[in-house]
Amino acid sequence: MAAILTQASLAVSPHEINTLAALESRFKGKTKLQSNPHPKPSLAWAAWIIPKLGGWNSYASSKPPGPITFFNGLKYCADGWALRDRYMPQSFGGEVFHWIICFWSRTKSSDQRAEPSR
Repeated sequence: MAAILTQASLAVSPHEINTLAALESRFKGKTKLQSNPHPKPSLAWAAWIIPKLGGWNSYASSKPPGPITFFNGLKYCADGWALRDRYMPQSFGGEVFHWIICFWSRTKSSDQRAEPSR
């Protein structure tokens, strides 16, 4: 029962889990301390990737990510999904989308991320 309650599928869809897995490669560190320490696809695994998309540096000496960082990470994901929904017909396979989202995440710098509206 406990294993079921820690699965990321409680909060995100299987397609979003695959997208997070594709985006995770962007944050692969050279050392174990710089990589996602959580098993895939747990909630903790997803909760490590989303703030990284929002600008969190994940250093042990830094503060844990807050709600604004999570918001920025979720907005980054939502922007990618909106692009997919707008410009790709539903008949395309997931592999094409994952290639596009990986390319998009590599070309979009952190300075271009949208700030939350106040």
